[in-house]
Amino acid sequence: MLSQVLEEFRKSPAVITLLTSLSCGQGIINYVDESGETNLAIIEAVEKQVQKSQLNLIILRLNQLDPEGADLMEAIAMKPEVLEQQVVIPTLELLAEHHPKLNTPASVTLMMGTIAQESDGGKYNWQIGVTQGKGAVGICQVEYATEYDIRTRYIPRHPKLVEIMDRIAAIPHGMPDAYEDEYYQAQLESNQSYCVFIARLKYWMRPDPMPANDIALLAEYWDTHYNANPNYGTPQEFIESYRQFVEEPTR
Repeated sequence: MLSQVLEEFRKSPAVITLLTSLSCGQGIINYVDESGETNLAIIEAVEKQVQKSQLNLIILRLNQLDPEGADLMEAIAMKPEVLEQQVVIPTLELLAEHHPKLNTPASVTLMMGTIAQESDGGKYNWQIGVTQGKGAVGICQVEYATEYDIRTRYIPRHPKLVEIMDRIAAIPHGMPDAYEDEYYQAQLESNQSYCVFIARLKYWMRPDPMPANDIALLAEYWDTHYNANPNYGTPQEFIESYRQFVEEPTR
């Protein structure tokens, strides 16, 4: 049943990605909507994804399968306090093995604020209405080109980061090299830990030091070093998103 699958997703840091065979994926492939009818669009989309990758990597691109599926995305999304404890903090603790400043109280606030601003607190993994393969993805809304640049240019120069990346998003044994980029793109979309890993490194690569653990200062830092888009988002919106999706639900 889909409800059982969603319940398991809520407990898992890698919320949406399932490395599985078609025979193990019946809970999703046989999705039945509220009217009791089988949702053929979801079945066909999942089957196309498997056929395309030939890796038995099933990715639920929810906004592509169901443009009106905001409620389903919200159901899958972790609560902010769970996201912080099960995804953000463990990922930053791994990154601290490379450098301790990658995991500080300000780092946690910055990443939770980024998630709040970029994806409504982890609700959206894809930009609604954007063509698949374009735009920014994941709970931190990272662009594919950014992930590729960090993964291929920066991480290889640091053996500890290579090791950490393998622990977060190890490539399945025997996967052809030709599918490596597609695999990591899927991880960026659906492996929350990997998305936080890449997003934190995006900040880390900037020359300006991260400010103190003050939401107003961190909002300015996000706007300068992560957003950098005068047409989308402001420091004030970052602060409001943090208050709405991080502070208020935990009160």
